[in-house]
Amino acid sequence: MSAIAQRLSISQSTFSKKVKQLVQMGLLERYCTATNRKNIVIKVSEEGKNFYNYYAQSKQVDAWHEMFKELDKIDKESIQSFTNALNILRKSMLQTLEIKAVAAPGKMNLIKLD
Repeated sequence: MSAIAQRLSISQSTFSKKVKQLVQMGLLERYCTATNRKNIVIKVSEEGKNFYNYYAQSKQVDAWHEMFKELDKIDKESIQSFTNALNILRKSMLQTLEIKAVAAPGKMNLIKLD
């Protein structure tokens, strides 16, 4: 947790308070390693993942709404060209998503903290 607080440029106590609030809300889970109870690990809960997905989806709808209003003004020939360009972009993005960069440390034995 101290590494995350430092990366966010906030004090460890402030970060700990925020983590505690998010744990109480059910968005995060706290664990400690089996070998060192002071070594705290935080993990996003299923509820936290669901909340994030809902939030991200709603923001995506907001962000794209204005663009779609503008696209409604485009003539049919230009729409086909734009569709082709979007398909190229989609294929490129799918290829990027298929590349999985897994940087997982060795398996840790975690104990959930209530």
